[in-house]
Amino acid sequence: MKINKEAIMANLGTFAHAYGLKPKSEMLLNAINQIDDSVSSTGLLLRNPVTKKSLISCYCPLDSYYINDMIWILLGDINVEAVPTFSASSAKVNQSRNWKKHADLSHQKEYDIITNGQFTLTVHQQFRKRGIIARYNHKRKEGFIKRSHRDIYFKKQWCCFNHIERLQEVTFYPIISRSGLQARKLAPIY
Repeated sequence: MKINKEAIMANLGTFAHAYGLKPKSEMLLNAINQIDDSVSSTGLLLRNPVTKKSLISCYCPLDSYYINDMIWILLGDINVEAVPTFSASSAKVNQSRNWKKHADLSHQKEYDIITNGQFTLTVHQQFRKRGIIARYNHKRKEGFIKRSHRDIYFKKQWCCFNHIERLQEVTFYPIISRSGLQARKLAPIY
């Protein structure tokens, strides 16, 4: 895969700057150049700076700009640090600096995957919020979740269940996208 260095810098920089963090993408690019062409994607891991627990991971391919597909999870008052990551299939990866390979968190049950186009977030479930479906339009397959400050938009395709009812209690991830605040990965509370 062709590496577009400007796209990598823009993608990682845009994602990290939304959280007030520095992406360290120049050092990551230097490390990727030392490995070889086996790198298939780059990303950022947001983790607890004390415990080093993985909280949010994003990744995107190396060849294009994915700024229009980017989504961000609301962190609240949680302190995080950004660690550049990449995925590669080469044995040279082990010889590279202390860069983290993408950790496949998707197989761990306390993480969920949220995608938007080719941009992917893996998110720890501690970021799930609770709400009540305030209204839902069955024809348009979209609705709003009632929260204390403002209602949050959702689409049926973002739900992990089929039967959607008004006043139903759900959990969800609050996501910021280019379209505004959205609720993703809705799950019913029984």
